[in-house]
Amino acid sequence: MLASDAVTGGEQVDLVTPATNSAHEIVSPGAVSSPLTPPSEVGNRYSTSRRAFNDALRASTAEAGRTRLRTAMRSYVSKGAGGSRVLTRRMEAARNRVGSFYSALDTIQQYGKIAGLLRLNLDGYVNRPAQDILGALSDLIFQPDGKSFENTEDDYLVKEAYGNTVLRILREPDVSLDNLTSESVAAMTSIFICESIALRVLHDIGVHLYKSTTDVNRILRVEEDVYQLVEGLVRNTVMNHIASTPTTTKEDVERLMQSVYQIAFNSIEGVGE
Repeated sequence: MLASDAVTGGEQVDLVTPATNSAHEIVSPGAVSSPLTPPSEVGNRYSTSRRAFNDALRASTAEAGRTRLRTAMRSYVSKGAGGSRVLTRRMEAARNRVGSFYSALDTIQQYGKIAGLLRLNLDGYVNRPAQDILGALSDLIFQPDGKSFENTEDDYLVKEAYGNTVLRILREPDVSLDNLTSESVAAMTSIFICESIALRVLHDIGVHLYKSTTDVNRILRVEEDVYQLVEGLVRNTVMNHIASTPTTTKEDVERLMQSVYQIAFNSIEGVGE
């Protein structure tokens, strides 16, 4: 869990564990190595971007830190990860889980809150607040069905990203599940996309963040700067693409998720150019 998750200004609520009695096993980071990220290859591959990230952490001013972060993230995508197309393929777990979230919201938007929740077998949540509904959706998003990435480190990161996504959505002043529009579905989905990318970045090149300093405020600043940089670079473009792309089949959703992650990483790869 990120340091930012511990500072919510109120009682901490488990937003990722499914609301039903069926529990998902969450594997601790490091307990399972992602098959797409061989440990022996990571150190050299990300050395340049990690150095830039560490420079950001040690920067004397917030603006200098953000400048170094942009350098670190550009290097991460273009050199460390092998380019936006390779990194998009690597985000299989995120693409799948975000696609499920998008499909659930799209169902509620198309059929209305009551009929949509009935179609999602969440009829017990019709009169529940948005926090409870978004928490219950995790049962659908992380439903085990034999995919190769289930219970891997990559999937763990996406589960954490979903928890952060719910917190961010609930802070949005105009968020309501009662009258969803295609624009609000796109906005919520784009938050999940940004969170999944930010956590991927922190995991891959921010590995020394929590060892390099005990200054919680500095850690929080860097975490938030990573998210804000990702959001500033990709959210509006991704959101507009989602809102303007019709999807009627599962394959449509898969293609949409492939394209939005490609767009996102293209934007990060070109930052500062």
